[in-house]
Order: sequence, then structure tokens, then C-alpha cells
Amino acid sequence: MSRVRKPIAVVSAIAVLAIGALAPQVAAAAKSGASCKKVGATEAGLVCKKVGSANRWVKATAATTTPTTAPPAATPAPTTAQAAPAADFPLTGDAQGVTDTTVKIGIISVVNRGGSSALSTAVGDEKAQIAATVDFINDNGGIAGRKIIPVIKEINVAGNTFAQSPVICASLVDDEKVFAVILQGHTFVFERECYTKKKVLVIDPSNVSYDESVYKKLAPFFYSTAVPSLSRVMPSLMKEAKAGGYFDGTTKIGVWALNTPDDRAFIEGTFTNELKKAGVSSFEVAYSGFDRPETFFVDAGKAVARFQAAGVNKVVLMGAQGLGVAFVQVAEASRYLPRYLTHSNETPRYMMDTPTGFGLKPLQPGTLDGAIGIGWTPYQDSDDVHLPFPQPGAESVCIGALRARGIAFASRNLARYALGFCDGLEFLQAAAKPLKNLNVQALAVGAGKLGTSFAGPGSYKTNFTPGRFDGGGGYRVFKWDNTCTRIADANGNPKNAPSGGCWGFTSGVKDF
Repeated sequence: MSRVRKPIAVVSAIAVLAIGALAPQVAAAAKSGASCKKVGATEAGLVCKKVGSANRWVKATAATTTPTTAPPAATPAPTTAQAAPAADFPLTGDAQGVTDTTVKIGIISVVNRGGSSALSTAVGDEKAQIAATVDFINDNGGIAGRKIIPVIKEINVAGNTFAQSPVICASLVDDEKVFAVILQGHTFVFERECYTKKKVLVIDPSNVSYDESVYKKLAPFFYSTAVPSLSRVMPSLMKEAKAGGYFDGTTKIGVWALNTPDDRAFIEGTFTNELKKAGVSSFEVAYSGFDRPETFFVDAGKAVARFQAAGVNKVVLMGAQGLGVAFVQVAEASRYLPRYLTHSNETPRYMMDTPTGFGLKPLQPGTLDGAIGIGWTPYQDSDDVHLPFPQPGAESVCIGALRARGIAFASRNLARYALGFCDGLEFLQAAAKPLKNLNVQALAVGAGKLGTSFAGPGSYKTNFTPGRFDGGGGYRVFKWDNTCTRIADANGNPKNAPSGGCWGFTSGVKDF
């Protein structure tokens, strides 16, 4: 059935997506290699040095200055570096930020979520949620018998997160000397690398996962408590796509991904190999930059035109949180209706809750016909009307602890950040429980013994084994249901589905 569609204005609407504003200070960073006046001067991650007979701007090192911006827009975000040898981290003694009775934990709180999110929600007072969760952990044994001393830093996701993240990192590691950081509000690998290069533990409860190679490079300093590596995701995603008939009939595949070295390496490696196993020998790839908020929409427009010209009729959304929303919005406005394959990293819920205004509109009926995917994050994928809240187990424990301290939530969606804080701290507690000395290597041993015994509130199932740093162990299959007429809005209130449908789960929990 044909439909009349009104085009969507490609404006700065992407600023309301969940990853926040991504705007590096290009002008200053572009000076790299240019002449400068005063040796020792610093600016935007550069330092003025004597090079030959001239003074030149060169990239600063940790010994010269703390960088204040991300890489220049002309260059994608830096790739990860190899972690230092395990021999550098003895199994005895306590690490930085640890005493016999206390442990300093850096915790990042996100401000202005409502100004940067496609789900403009009232998620509550995050500092109060952190304090309540810390009290709960301390009241129940702490971390290896030590009381947590929280060091809270705020990141404004409506501003330049690239500029803020290294400043926060330097403050927590160099000034506060924390043992570990519970990460929020960071999307890219290099933001995590700031901590791991300084040999500080990063516990990441957010819904961002990476290829297995990234976890190996950052080991033993980086743990994702609830998400699986993309190397685990892809075989399961391809298996469920085949079972769901995604590859049936005449198929030309397009892939929409983020333009970073790590994302490109994943597409050219793990993704290509798994797609070939599924019987797809060639595909079109379109990448989105991230130098400015508007870039998602601009690059989505280019990708849509390219895919249409190439006859692509199936599109795999392989980007970060919110990237797929931009593509689907632009594709719909162009009357381009491919069949989509997606997963939790794209935060499928956004496609149900996309608001009016700001250049974004609810999707029209039929746009997501036949869309399928897999989800591993209950508070990002689920429809709260149909999935009771809180669920028995870890989610109920965490929500109960918060309620006991006067903090309540109307829905799982509103509790998603509070659940993340709980997830990260509970993982630290579980991994460190048998330890006398608290350091990175000892904790790695403890984490490797958890297996499936750790039940965090951020996933359906977890699995930590020796050498495994991505905890997501289970997923459910979902598909777009055009018969769904009622969902919960971002604030937990029942409403009509904006596009005449919603995501519905079609399986129980399966193992990765």
C-alpha cells in the first residue's frame, strides 16, 4: 500500500540522541604540525616543541599535558593500545586507592540526559541513586571487606563529551587516585583507554560492546558487566536472522556502521566472516562520521541514496546507540523501506519512542515491517507494559535496595541508569569477595571464577570465565509486531504505539 510521506528536516536533531553531542574542537587540533611561538605552550592536546630549527605543534604525551579534546574530525577516534604485560601487576599487595579498610571508586554521573536523549525522561537524581547503591554495598560487606569511598564526577552529554572525558579521567586517576571507575556517558574505545593506559580498572555497565580484540587489548583493566562482545553477538545474530527468514529470497545487504578504526576493523573482520558463513558473499557498507551532531543525519542521507541506487533491500544496523534511529528516520522520509536487522547496541527502544519535534517524528506504520534482532539488555529492549517490573532476582534486589532508601521508579526504563550503577558495583563486590589483597590482577582471577553465578540487573544472564571480560551471557530474539497497539512511554505510562507497533520478544533467554 502506498503512503504519502512528508520529508524530515535534516537539522541538529541528532543532538537529542543518547550518545550526546560529539563535537571535537577541530580548529585547534588541526594545528598539529603547524608552527608555534612559545616552546612548552599547550592547546587542545597539543604541545609546542622544538622540531629541527623550528617550533611546531605536536601531539602531547601524558608527561606534558592532559589532552582536552578528542582526535580531530578529519581523523577517526584512535584505536586501542595493547595492555601492559601481566607481569607488571603482581597478585600481592593493594593497588592505588586501596587501604585495609577503604577503596576509592570513581563513579560518573550523567547530567542533561533529557537534553540529549531521544527519550526525554526523568531518570531521577543520579547522585542520590549512587549514594543509595554505595550504602547498600557497604552495608553488605563492601568490596573485599572494604568500605567504598565514592568519588562522583559529572559528564554533560548535551555538551562536548570528547572534551570532558579526558579531563574527568585525569581528575579521577591522577588527582583522586581511584582504584576503579564505574563508567557512564562514554561511547568510544579511546575514552576507556585513558584509564586502562594508566592501569586503572574500568567497570562498564553501559550498553556499549566491542569486538573481542578490543577486550583483549584492554585486558585486564576493562570489564563490560552486562553486554557480550560483538564477536559473540555476530554468530547468534546471523543464526537468528537465518531462522527468521531474513536472508530468504533476493537479497542485497547494506550495513550501516560508525566510522572509527575499531568499528571498521570489526566490519572487515568478524562481521564479514560471519556474514559469509550465513551465505552472503558481498555487501555494501556505509559509515557515519561523528564530528558533529548533524553528521549522523547527513551521512544517513548519503547512505540511503547509495543503498537505493545499489538495489539494497536488507539493512543491518551495526552502529552505536542512536545511529540506527537516524538512518531509519532518513530512509522513511526518502520512501526507502528495507528490511532491518538490529540488536541491543542500537537501543531498539528508541524506534518506538522517537518523539515529535526537534526534526524527529514517530515512524509510520510499515517502516519496520519484518525487522528482527536480538536483545541482551532488558532496560533498553523491553516493552515495560508486557514485562513486569521489577523482575525477580537481581533486578528486584537492586530496586528493593533503592526503595528502602526512598528512591522509587515507575518503570524499568526510568531505572536504567540506577540499575547500571548497581550492576557495576555488585560485579566488583562479587569478583573481589574472596580476595585479601585488592589489585587488578587479583580481581581478574576472582572475576574469572564467577562463571554464571554473578547475576547483575543489567542483563538476562552473565558469564565470566578466565580471560573473559565481557559478561553478557544470554539474549532473546525480538521482531517488530505491527499488531501491538499499547506500550509504555519513556516515563512508564501506557500509550498508543506511535507507529502502530512495537518490538516483541519471540523467544526465551538463549546462551551466547
